[in-house]
Amino acid sequence: MYEKSPAYVHLLLYQCQRCDEPIAISVKSDEANLEGVDGDLIDVPCKCGSVKKSFGAEAKCHWVASWDDSPNSETQRPSVYGAVDEPERESTN
Repeated sequence: MYEKSPAYVHLLLYQCQRCDEPIAISVKSDEANLEGVDGDLIDVPCKCGSVKKSFGAEAKCHWVASWDDSPNSETQRPSVYGAVDEPERESTN
């Protein structure tokens, strides 16, 4: 029997440099770690017509969700494994 490896979807959020609109890109991967997609060069097309090639690490935000659609899956919906948002701010305390 064919055994399917776990799959993950990386959701990357970019900002168009031409019109300032948000651009969401999804990438399917066998790996849950963020670094697996951060080094990939990705086409980032915007509805304004602008297309830019950007690395995954250049995204403003990066989330990873499981993409297991098997009937034996323990989760009914994707669960988020990690997210990269704004850098940590230093505490003033």
